[in-house]
Amino acid sequence: MSYLATLPLDVRVHIISFISSKKDLLALYPTCKSLYHATTPRLYRHMTIHEDIDTELIIAALSRDNTGLEHVRHVEIMPHELRLASSCEDYQAASSWMNNALSMLAHALLWDVLLTFT
Repeated sequence: MSYLATLPLDVRVHIISFISSKKDLLALYPTCKSLYHATTPRLYRHMTIHEDIDTELIIAALSRDNTGLEHVRHVEIMPHELRLASSCEDYQAASSWMNNALSMLAHALLWDVLLTFT
């Protein structure tokens, strides 16, 4: 039996706050329900969306069924094409991607709890 899992939730969350590696958090996340609930806020606090991520993956992550979204406090969108656009077509494609990402975020996230959006 895991002694960490038997501690009160606030104590587990505090202990987990010292884990800086996302890889370690992802390893701890699926081990049991109590650790799942303690690691979810930490895993979802910062959300970075990269343009090169598959659109279906973004849609799945932003699904209303994803309970982790209530913990998102910082969102960053990384559209690499906007910085490197060499033609009007490149710029329009990147702008279209950005508009789609913003639209999905507007429908999925609780805007009154976001601290930063860049």
